[in-house]
Amino acid sequence: MTHQHVSRLESGRAMPSLDLVVRLAARFGITTDELLTGAERAPADLAGAIRADPKLSGVAKRHLIGLVDELRS
Repeated sequence: MTHQHVSRLESGRAMPSLDLVVRLAARFGITTDELLTGAERAPADLAGAIRADPKLSGVAKRHLIGLVDELRS
């Protein structure tokens, strides 16, 4: 990437390719959403995911949610 290309990107005279956006996000260790918008991804709703899992028993769900709550505090 040349200095001229970076200047065109910064001034809005050029748009980055999708490949460049993906590579930059990977390089910085962030999502493409965060790179493009500056907004971080909302934290996962682990309790909701646990409750929605039909393979888990009610007892297992309560224990897992308790563990998640304990780890967050």
